[in-house]
Amino acid sequence: QAPEMVQLAAVQAVGDLELRSAADSLVAAVANEKAAGTVRASALSALDEFGASEQIDKAIAAAEKSSPPELRTAALQILARRSPERALPVIRKLANEGTELEQQAAFLALSQLDSPETPQLLILGLDRLAAGKIHPGAQVELLDAVEKSTHPQVQARWEKVKAQWEASGDALAPFRGALVGGNEWR
Repeated sequence: QAPEMVQLAAVQAVGDLELRSAADSLVAAVANEKAAGTVRASALSALDEFGASEQIDKAIAAAEKSSPPELRTAALQILARRSPERALPVIRKLANEGTELEQQAAFLALSQLDSPETPQLLILGLDRLAAGKIHPGAQVELLDAVEKSTHPQVQARWEKVKAQWEASGDALAPFRGALVGGNEWR
């Protein structure tokens, strides 16, 4: 098996050259439990860029059953774009119970959704943030999603959270998540 960097470069080349004939090989790479999660996630992203519907569905199914978090979170982003109704239960679960990385992915996916459930999930996220139940490293993604929302109830809850921070006398309260969180690749 080639080193991880070589595998990543090969997947990148397939994607850059739009070698659709390699789609089945990319699906196999996504499903390969022995491959690094980064390689598998990169293969999934390349398939998504192709728009290869049949293959991407197989690859997402394989990714959802896999253990590497970077693969599952990459699958969530694609699923949120391609099938929001299928992504919502996963987003809801990860936003409430996920690891820091999973919460980041859930809030990032949520920021891309245009669903009637999105405002309620953002409000729930803000309530959990105020209660200290959002991983510090995922707070930036939540607040980015909240800032993008134009829903009046989301904005009203956001103003309430900001007022609580101001009333606390802790000048750093609004910035705590930025000290540990975010995604340096975005």
